[in-house]
Amino acid sequence: MTQTTPTNIIVWDWPTRLFHWLLVATFGIAFATSGDDPLLRVHLWSGFLFFGLIVFRIVWGFIGTRYARFSDFVASPAHVIAHIIGVLHRRPQRFLGHNPAGGWAILLLLGLGFLLALFGFLVLGGQEGYGLFAGLLTFAQGHQAMEIHEAICFSMLALIGIHWAGVIVESFLHRENLVAAMFHGRKRVENVAPSPNSVPTHAKLAIVIALGALVTPTVFLLSMDSKPLWANNPGLKITHTWEVACGECHLPFSPSLLPSRSWEALLAGEEDHFGDILALKPETKEALRQSFTGHSAEDEPTEAAYQINHSVQKNQTPQRISDTPYWRKKHRNIDVETWKNKDMGKARCDGCHADAKEGIFDDRAITWHAPFNAQSKQSPENGR
Repeated sequence: MTQTTPTNIIVWDWPTRLFHWLLVATFGIAFATSGDDPLLRVHLWSGFLFFGLIVFRIVWGFIGTRYARFSDFVASPAHVIAHIIGVLHRRPQRFLGHNPAGGWAILLLLGLGFLLALFGFLVLGGQEGYGLFAGLLTFAQGHQAMEIHEAICFSMLALIGIHWAGVIVESFLHRENLVAAMFHGRKRVENVAPSPNSVPTHAKLAIVIALGALVTPTVFLLSMDSKPLWANNPGLKITHTWEVACGECHLPFSPSLLPSRSWEALLAGEEDHFGDILALKPETKEALRQSFTGHSAEDEPTEAAYQINHSVQKNQTPQRISDTPYWRKKHRNIDVETWKNKDMGKARCDGCHADAKEGIFDDRAITWHAPFNAQSKQSPENGR
């Protein structure tokens, strides 16, 4: 018997709804914590969970309930165009599940989300030395992956904007709250008898997949904390001559922290080495030159070396590590009083970085965070 009065039925099952809002949350958290070293673990955890949700939704698109399946909402390009034309004429056909345009938006979002996570893994391997791609990429390759990762992120943001615009327009044209429907799962059925949902729900399997998506990134990040990369990394080799000649007055900075032309300039200016006279023997100077040749910022595959080298213009020859733009950027929010601390001064990188002598400067090897002075934000140069 045909039903003539409106009724509400469950269209969006709970796994689909939970996926939808968790994906929104994880994407938002990952976006908000991107580029912030102290929040790297939060960014990674949300990114891993985001990837797990993407994988879950792909699986659920084949085994989920009727309206969650790809077979229900993946339409031909002709149907998508016809639906868009209907929207433009304010007479679009109403669908209980995703409309043809919305269905393709879902596929694009899943595809971009998968690529976003994939390039995030490449960044993690190249820049942080962790994950499936650890040791397979140089930092330069990891940096290129980062640029693609960011481009995909902003493409996804644009698509999300289009998706939300479509939701608002469809809600207005059909006079129903599609946002609320993604919370309670119900949609209005009119003048038709709702057919029973003959597709099995696989609720237990959904719970297992969801728990896997949550537990896996958590276990991975805990393993990162218990066994940090820098603790097992032999670091960059510093010769005995370099350590003795440079370590008498300050930390023997790794040659990877300045370009080779800077080290050459420092050797040439030994008569006035920041107010001191070095008086190096010729054989010592040659040994120091051999120490930094092939091991300067333009040569070593570490994050610090790469970033310092690319922040310095080719016509510039900084003779202080703290004069490089990258160093200034990374330390711009440390207040003046911190630089006056004899244990945390600019010549005492090891006061904060446990791997400073090795020249690695891994984010996870920071053992102490200098206080943030939001009022002054004075340049570190003022702390000399």
